[in-house]
Amino acid sequence: MNLDDNQIGIRSLFSLLLAHPMQSLSIEQSVRRNWTEDEVTLALVLYVQMSSGQYTHGNPYVIKLAQQIDRTPNAVALKLSNLMRLDAKHARKGVSGMSHGSKIDEAVWHRYIGDDPQTADLTRLFDAAERIGEEKGISEDVYVPGFKSIKVPDPMAKTERFYLAKTRLHQDMFRNAVLSSYGWKCAITGLSERSLVEAAHIRPWKDSSEMRLQPSNGIALSVTMHRAFDKNLLGISPDMKCEFFRELLRSVAEGSAAAEFLAQLNHQSLQMPEKFQPNRDFLSERYQEYLNTERNR
Repeated sequence: MNLDDNQIGIRSLFSLLLAHPMQSLSIEQSVRRNWTEDEVTLALVLYVQMSSGQYTHGNPYVIKLAQQIDRTPNAVALKLSNLMRLDAKHARKGVSGMSHGSKIDEAVWHRYIGDDPQTADLTRLFDAAERIGEEKGISEDVYVPGFKSIKVPDPMAKTERFYLAKTRLHQDMFRNAVLSSYGWKCAITGLSERSLVEAAHIRPWKDSSEMRLQPSNGIALSVTMHRAFDKNLLGISPDMKCEFFRELLRSVAEGSAAAEFLAQLNHQSLQMPEKFQPNRDFLSERYQEYLNTERNR
């Protein structure tokens, strides 16, 4: 009887399974190994800190995470893409991911993001990532793009050193979540030099401890626009339009490049983010502060 190539291949594989059952079992487990909740949690941490265009197998942070959890970069990139299907904004655009997406994906998403990403507080997600990192020996720079550990002065008490390090880590995570949503561009000017674009809090950091890690409390602004916003020389209305303080507009020479630049931006609509749109209630409160400043000067 003549055997074709497929039959020969099947017989060879069957012989291998009989001869090396334990080895075959490990091969099957490595191929079929399901994602754990911890692995999905780390993937979700990356998801909220990167834009959709970065969910690729060539991204260095995708590669780093893949190495740490014994996955391929392709598998991690696919997981990031699958998480998009759970984001209502992407779902409305027709992003569906894999139709048989994991139930664990949904469980982890709803635990840390909830039904509405606009109200998501990422504190629990970031805390979970820290816990998993400590348990598995995964350093922060694996799941926090661009993170660089800081040297904490030895004389400081242990609890103070822990708080300082944790605060810095969470600040970097918040920054990544906000800036990646805007493609690392200023929402007003479109400036894309990363060293000159910052994550501005709508409700100030010092006044809103419960909102500090809520990405909808942030907007990507250039250094100059951020300073103007903090000093209420720039207002952002609930409908996402910018408005410059009248005295600021008068302070620049008429006909100058600066005057033309500000006039062009005044009352312009801001770029909308890919994820985590600014909370309209927060914007309304902050805009009222701006209007009060305008009236009282």
